[in-house]
Amino acid sequence: MVESLFDKSPVIMLYSPCDKAMEARLSAFLKSERFTVVRCREIPESLDRISMAIICDGGVIAPEFAAIERLRCISDIPLMTVSHSCDEIYRTVALDKGADICLSADSLGRNEFTARTAAMLRRYLYAVPKEKPLPDTIVNGSLEADRRRREFFVSGKPVSLTSTQFGIVEYLMENCGRVCSVEDIYRSVWHETPYGIHRTVVDHIRRIRCKIEPDPHNPRYIKSVFGAGYKIEQAMP
Repeated sequence: MVESLFDKSPVIMLYSPCDKAMEARLSAFLKSERFTVVRCREIPESLDRISMAIICDGGVIAPEFAAIERLRCISDIPLMTVSHSCDEIYRTVALDKGADICLSADSLGRNEFTARTAAMLRRYLYAVPKEKPLPDTIVNGSLEADRRRREFFVSGKPVSLTSTQFGIVEYLMENCGRVCSVEDIYRSVWHETPYGIHRTVVDHIRRIRCKIEPDPHNPRYIKSVFGAGYKIEQAMP
């Protein structure tokens, strides 16, 4: 039981505009672990009581993408999507709009689903502050990350990043000049044990490059180190 990991049962919003079967299946999985589930057909105006959101599409993805955008306008809670259409194009769009992780409904079992849900909630509810205070702003050459406002700039121009994308860039900038493995990035940003997560990180990096690189196919800032990971070079003083 994952319930022993939390002080009280977290409230999870389960949004499914059209697939009652998938909604019932995921709800049963969550309730089996004593999570409190709120099922809805529309994104509510307030998410004050909600600790996490799960959006499932039932094969009709347009309402799901709109729901991701709507939710991200009002909250930064963990957001998982579960889809029958979980191909690369779907993941790219969903992650870019603000999803934290995308899972395929066709191969999803109860144990993995509830374990990932619990891990995302632990990251959000019980994040441990770093021991030493960190500067509000990290600057490396033409890159600037404002931690307090969660804003990112390239050559002084603002770039819109999702919360997860900002976390990845922030981690790479904290470790300028060092190669960061996919597993290291995942542990730092998702606060979970990395398991079958390579595609998730790669998809996020691709979307970040499309936003910050002059030529995403020949990146200047986020470099790939074959077989090792990614790095941002330390800028010359």
